Amino acid sequence: MWTSSWQRASSFGAVRDSGSVARHRPYVVRVASPAVSPVTSRAKLCTPMTLTAVLPSSVFPLSYFQRRETRLLSHRHPGTRAMSTTLRSLLPCMKDGKVPMFIDNEFVTSKTNIANKDQVHLVHCPSTNDLLAVNPQPLDAEVHTAIRSCHSAQAGWRQMSLAQRKKFLLSFLHALENGKDDLANIITREHGKTLLDAQGEVRRGIEAVEETVSASPFLRGDNLHNIADGMDCFTYKLPLGVCCGITPFNFPAMIPLWMFPVACLAGNTFLLKPSERTPLAAAKLMSFVQEAGWPKGVVNVVHGDARTANILCTAPSVAAVSFVGNNKAGELIYKLCGESGKRAQCNMGAKNHAVVMPDADKEEALNGVVTAAFGEAGQRCMSTSVLLLVGDAGNWLEDLLLVASALKVGPGSDPSVDVGPLISKESKIRIKAAVKQSIREGAKLLLDGLHPVVEGFPNGNFLGPTVLEIPHLNITAYKEELFGPVLCVKKVNSIQEAVDLVNTNKYGNGSAIFTRSGSTARFFQQSVAVGQVGINVPVPLPLPSFSFTGWNDSMRGALHFNGKMGAEFYTRTKTITARWRGSGCH
Repeated sequence: MWTSSWQRASSFGAVRDSGSVARHRPYVVRVASPAVSPVTSRAKLCTPMTLTAVLPSSVFPLSYFQRRETRLLSHRHPGTRAMSTTLRSLLPCMKDGKVPMFIDNEFVTSKTNIANKDQVHLVHCPSTNDLLAVNPQPLDAEVHTAIRSCHSAQAGWRQMSLAQRKKFLLSFLHALENGKDDLANIITREHGKTLLDAQGEVRRGIEAVEETVSASPFLRGDNLHNIADGMDCFTYKLPLGVCCGITPFNFPAMIPLWMFPVACLAGNTFLLKPSERTPLAAAKLMSFVQEAGWPKGVVNVVHGDARTANILCTAPSVAAVSFVGNNKAGELIYKLCGESGKRAQCNMGAKNHAVVMPDADKEEALNGVVTAAFGEAGQRCMSTSVLLLVGDAGNWLEDLLLVASALKVGPGSDPSVDVGPLISKESKIRIKAAVKQSIREGAKLLLDGLHPVVEGFPNGNFLGPTVLEIPHLNITAYKEELFGPVLCVKKVNSIQEAVDLVNTNKYGNGSAIFTRSGSTARFFQQSVAVGQVGINVPVPLPLPSFSFTGWNDSMRGALHFNGKMGAEFYTRTKTITARWRGSGCH
């Protein structure tokens, strides 16, 4: 068996039952059918056909697009052509193929001149690279309008009772539950992840909102009676004001659901900036906010790239910024927020190691590593990118390759696919270059997934599972976060050597160990310098009632996402010391 249902949920269902690890299968990328599946026909967004009104050649010449864009505009994949048929039912807020902002509970189209190629972001289907939507870079004035809207709404929202705010959150949760299938289909279209993975993401997002509804104890203050004669001391947890969230492409629904529900329950208003590459899930989430009847300005959405983020991080009326993304952006955001006196929490890069001991359950360990390494094409901050085989476990390497080679590569809309496409062609080119550089540096290519052939999808951003055996640590694929389906493997002699190796890495999101020994597991969990440890659990992503506790260069900020610390981030403490003189009632 592949994994238990709980393990699948932890890894967002990356792989499915495919038999014993001892089953021999040569590495051949299985191809997906080019036919439009029922799933494909349900998840439709926008095609270049609808963009002719938005991008007339006289205003926006096709020379703007790269050569592949020009080719795909004239010959689109059948699955993408079918996407336009149900666009209005899935995202009725989109007009003429443009991704709207959400301000004052209304969907608003940016007035940006998209004839300027620097003022528009193109949203592609990663499986075909066909154009799905145009995402305008908002005008600076539009971003400031959204900030002012949040600021204006904050006073009334914070004065509203906690019970009333919770009712709005419950109404949103109800709408989210009812629309979860449409949301998952949208994620599969714009991100490329398998429908099973998208459903898992939505499920974990729903869990986060459910936990938020019960987060009231985290918003309570403390008190101490009679600290001196007639004197009491007590504290309140009060909202910060306007909070912002800057979210990544890889979890376009789950990460926003980590942020704005708890921020708003605490009495803040919230401005979300989703990734410019996957903005459609955020639009769908805002349709649920609209359906739930939230007051105007409590949650707003603006789009764009670093230019938008820079405004959010420097605007005087913004009190706090939550960020999930790469280290380069995260370090800059943390610096900008510090310089402008804002609170910030930045979840950043990772290089997660899995350690397999020779006493581990072989099948469970190998299936777990494959799940963690190649699920969602390795585009997760909790993906396993390094495997350390201790002692005799090094003899299991061939079996690992057999398990990995059995995974099916193809479009996320195909329910039989295990590994979907990467987010962009640029990511594919970058990862292939890093693998080739690693080989030149001494790495041995054990499993080559660099050239998968997926029939019917010649333009997709596909990479198959790729495994490198590394002789030392000065290897590009080991040093850099590739964010793709690439696993580095190294054989070590002891658990101490494995721990020392993990601890030399600059990141600290998570690590996992597979063993039957309680003493070995305890030594590992106490010795390893990472914030989240899995023991016989491949992806140690905690439930949202616990905090997501990345360490080292994986995190900037004192307070983590989710759980008690997640609620504390969005509040500040007021302490009152009171003395009432007198002997009692008169």
